[in-house]
Amino acid sequence: MITKMSIILMVWLSVGFIVSLKFIYIDKKFNSNFFEKARNRINASKEDEVFAIVFNLFTKSKMTFIAAITLLGIIPMILDLLATFKKQER
Repeated sequence: MITKMSIILMVWLSVGFIVSLKFIYIDKKFNSNFFEKARNRINASKEDEVFAIVFNLFTKSKMTFIAAITLLGIIPMILDLLATFKKQER
């Protein structure tokens, strides 16, 4: 039981780490323009101040961004795949 859980955890974290590196170095999404647009959308809504604080915390450096995406695991990969399929449909 514990070995299965450890394997699942290692796969989860590995996928998250690889996806975070893909976002930063292959897709080049970790740039000031991308985060400035997202920050403007968050500040324009003014509904969720906690989300704005968390967003600012995790986008300050590449290391915190990698850590956050790594802990999210497979979720960013699924969201990236869905965004890719939506682009291809257009």
